[in-house]
Parts: sequence; structure tokens; C-alpha cells
Amino acid sequence: MSLIIAGTVRVPPENLAHFQPHMQAMLAASRAEDGCITSSYAVDVAEPGLVRIFEAWRDQAALQARAALASRPLPR
Repeated sequence: MSLIIAGTVRVPPENLAHFQPHMQAMLAASRAEDGCITSSYAVDVAEPGLVRIFEAWRDQAALQARAALASRPLPR
């Protein structure tokens, strides 16, 4: 059974460009994971600053493995 994750993030519209490199990095990391079916961000054209997030994962184990990686501290 696959899992769907959907959510939203609000960013001040004038700061959206600042967040794009971070969103790209998160997309690349999620898409590289075994078990990631799809991962995307979409800026809502009707609501400036609203970013919709959508991911589909093969199963709970794949999502848990991704969450464990995402919670590790970043190297300095």
C-alpha cells in the first residue's frame, strides 16, 4: 500500500525566491530515496506565498527511512 503526504507551507511572497534552493535540495533528496514514487512542490497561483507539497511513497518503511535521514544533523 502506498502512502500519500500532502500539505502546505506559507512563505511571505517576497521571500519565495530565497526558499527555492532549499525546496530543490529537499526534492532531490526525497526523489533519490528508494521508495519515493513522486515528490513535488507547487506555488499556488491564486494565493501568493502558498506552497503545496505532495509526496507518494511505496510504503511506511520507505517513508520512515526518509524521515530518519531528514532528522540527522547536516554536516558542517
